[in-house]
Amino acid sequence: MEERKRIWKEDLRLEVRLAKLEQNPNGRRLQLQSILPVEHQRLVKYPLLLTEIKKHCVEVEDRVEWDLVTEATRRTNEILDSIDKQVKWNKQFF
Repeated sequence: MEERKRIWKEDLRLEVRLAKLEQNPNGRRLQLQSILPVEHQRLVKYPLLLTEIKKHCVEVEDRVEWDLVTEATRRTNEILDSIDKQVKWNKQFF
């Protein structure tokens, strides 16, 4: 939570983008800020969320956003894979 506040103080682009997306009728008035992770909560749901976001990015028109969402999806999956491996390893020895 504190990290998110620090980032928002330094760069308002995320807050502006989320506000714009929340106003979009396709967003069904979802409060996107409320689903941002706070110290790794809901991490397993992020690949699904990012996949849905990517569906609404037009690759040609929103190339930068498309690339960012693609990279975020890849990194999130890497983190989840790493966590899964650590949990399996811990179960073997404990």
